[in-house]
Amino acid sequence: MQQDTDNKAFFSKVETHFQALDLIRVTTKALYIIAALQLVTALLTGGTGLVDCVVNAVCAYCIRRFHSRIAAAVALLLAVATPIVALSRQGGASSIAIVFSLLAIWAGGRALEVTLKLHGRLALTQTKNRDDVA
Repeated sequence: MQQDTDNKAFFSKVETHFQALDLIRVTTKALYIIAALQLVTALLTGGTGLVDCVVNAVCAYCIRRFHSRIAAAVALLLAVATPIVALSRQGGASSIAIVFSLLAIWAGGRALEVTLKLHGRLALTQTKNRDDVA
């Protein structure tokens, strides 16, 4: 049942403070998974993607703990830059790396969107109960 809620949060509109907090939890979970996958591939390929792994993990922590807009922007920029750099190399990028990058772009974009909303429009609409969460 929790996974169904996570899927809804990852693809739904954010209209309340608590929906924003749920989406932050889901996007940071996705960024942690991406960081773990990058760690595995970095260890298998000789450590070339270790910096990406560390940056994604630190960004996910800062987004979840501090609702950081800067960390969300860095995660999105890293997600966009990684496939561009990989494709510009002579060897190119594997299809699985492109899929990971697309997932990272989606998670980073959603994290940036929700942190901007959380510090802006939804900052003043915090309520005491969770009755307004669908």
